[in-house]
Amino acid sequence: MPRLISIVDLVSGIVEDISSETATLDLPEDIDGLAREVSLDGLGTVHYDASSGVRRTADARVVPLSDRRSGETCLVCGQMDDTDAAGLRRFHLSLLDD
Repeated sequence: MPRLISIVDLVSGIVEDISSETATLDLPEDIDGLAREVSLDGLGTVHYDASSGVRRTADARVVPLSDRRSGETCLVCGQMDDTDAAGLRRFHLSLLDD
């Protein structure tokens, strides 16, 4: 049975305990500092707003939450029904608080 890990949503400030098996993404190096979320398509491509103001895509490296360190900032997958207008899965900027 997966353990629960506490995260803080850095946009809303909400703290929640989620499964250690939850998918996460590394932060793209050029992500806009005001970005709240990114989207991941079924081909493993992440879609995000770059600091230059341009919408970018990049190959994603998806890892389980359990592989992250306490205090690390990453993008955490939302609920199964958390999709954007194009139907892509949303990942939210979060901090591991475990």
